[in-house]
Amino acid sequence: MQENQRTIRPALAVIVLICFFMPFLKISCGGQPIASITGIDLAMGKKIEPPNPFGNTPGGTADRYRSDQSANTGQTGEDQLQFNNPSDSTQQFASSDSDNPFGSGTGEAKIDPQPVAAVSLGLAVIALLGALGASRRAMLFSAVAAAISAILLFILKSNMSGDIPPQMAAVLAFEWTWSYWVALLGSAGLALFTAKLLMQKEETRQAPRLIIQTYSEKPPSETVKH
Repeated sequence: MQENQRTIRPALAVIVLICFFMPFLKISCGGQPIASITGIDLAMGKKIEPPNPFGNTPGGTADRYRSDQSANTGQTGEDQLQFNNPSDSTQQFASSDSDNPFGSGTGEAKIDPQPVAAVSLGLAVIALLGALGASRRAMLFSAVAAAISAILLFILKSNMSGDIPPQMAAVLAFEWTWSYWVALLGSAGLALFTAKLLMQKEETRQAPRLIIQTYSEKPPSETVKH
């Protein structure tokens, strides 16, 4: 049983870290995926480069459309081809608000580094290192780091959802993925599980003292008179 408990803590910590390398947030426009943002991207920042649904390669859909328009109208296809790029909305709103997590002042679509995500990632690493140890101090560090990491992940979602401009929210769809929730719940679960083990360890440590104290407080037996 004790061996299983030692395995569970590192396993939970590893799962949380793996989730940081997976998409936390998916952005789409009109049902078309624009970007997948991992936990690492949120911590370090990322430039969003939406895929071109019409292709940029020679001979692609866009080129064929230009050729058809040129043949039918006698004009260049560039004058006729005016597709609405989903990233236009992102780029427009990226520079409109200083609190916007999707960039400010650059006019390009990107995710600014989120300090809350960076700290949460660092604490997840500390939680893993603590989970590898069996000492009381290591377990305590692991529990505290995991608990704070879970709280910061919750704050991250709240802050980003609240800072998205209404114009952008009306155009783009933001979905927090299962890997984000696994990271949050995994961190909380690691903190609670480690705290439970710490309490059990403390009770086991206090048990011999209670036995000795109880024995020492036992009144002496009365002397039998003859």
